[in-house]
Amino acid sequence: MKFIRLTVINVKKYVPRNATGVYFLATKESNGFIIRYIGRSDLKLRSRLLQHAGAKKYRYFSFQITETIMEAYRIECREYHNAIPFLDNKIHPRKPKNLDYKCPYCNLKLKEVDKNGRKKAKNRL
Repeated sequence: MKFIRLTVINVKKYVPRNATGVYFLATKESNGFIIRYIGRSDLKLRSRLLQHAGAKKYRYFSFQITETIMEAYRIECREYHNAIPFLDNKIHPRKPKNLDYKCPYCNLKLKEVDKNGRKKAKNRL
């Protein structure tokens, strides 16, 4: 995954208008990039990333454009479940408006670790 400096100029340069997709916000650590926030936009990915650029909480971003809202939701859920110990956003991704999609990963038993690497109890989300 390629990360780009999160600035208004870079978002406008790299992210097309009116795209559907998933985005990743990260910090750069000594051992590489750590994803801290995973999000999705069903209609305007660029606008959503511009909001984050203005907030200046995260310094790097990456994104993936998708063909459908369902594809974006599934990717967001998969990456959320994989990265939850490191994320700032701990609330499960919301379902797309007016669509009856279910997270394909919530029925899996997950082994989570806390930020110190200690194993937490198995959860069923």
